[in-house]
Amino acid sequence: MPEFFPQPGDRGAPARTSSAGSRGLGCSDVSPAIASEVEPNDLPDDDLPDELLTALLPPSCNSTFIGPQAMLWIYLPSTLYQAMTPDKAATLSLQSLQTGDIIYQEQLSLTHHSEGSIIQITLPATLSSGEPLVATQQKVRWSFTAICDSTKPIHITHSNSIGGTLQRIAPNQSSLSIAELEQAKTDKKQQAELYAKAGIWQEALTMAAALKATDASPWRELLTSANLASLADYPLVQHPEGKMS
Repeated sequence: MPEFFPQPGDRGAPARTSSAGSRGLGCSDVSPAIASEVEPNDLPDDDLPDELLTALLPPSCNSTFIGPQAMLWIYLPSTLYQAMTPDKAATLSLQSLQTGDIIYQEQLSLTHHSEGSIIQITLPATLSSGEPLVATQQKVRWSFTAICDSTKPIHITHSNSIGGTLQRIAPNQSSLSIAELEQAKTDKKQQAELYAKAGIWQEALTMAAALKATDASPWRELLTSANLASLADYPLVQHPEGKMS
């Protein structure tokens, strides 16, 4: 796939990799609060070390989608997994960019996940009020924090938190060709290419992931186009259903 997700010019975008800096033995106490905006990590994205907690996002750190449910894809390195609490707890939060309010928060248990894997997290379509979690044309900030056990003598050299933005867009307000998509309804590889060409990250990644077990080339090409090639060979795990591929 061509590089449909070029580097952004906005240096105020949130970083998709955890920032460097020692956290001592284990991790410090964490809160479920949304991480503040930081500049993208200066580390070259195509040479990410395996110990970095990393969100599978385009360089803009903004995951666009058109479906009713948002998804997050997070690489959880083995070093961080080993440092987590016995129940492998993590906190996921969403924040309104308009009001700054926390609109959704969930405690995850990642005990069934393998060390060094990419976790696919599917968010609910609606809030308890019945309103969409992410309305069409809305953009929200998200944060994922792995809760670490401070009693474990494991040295963590990178942050245990990661974040980005989610943006739900209307199909008719993108360059996606509905006619071409309909023609390709039995061809997931072509669908992935159409979504990628239109800059719709989530659906492109989902289609490529569905093919990974039989044809890993779309997955590898898409991650390469977003400078995430070093993560292409890690297993995919669906939360909370278990192993995908």
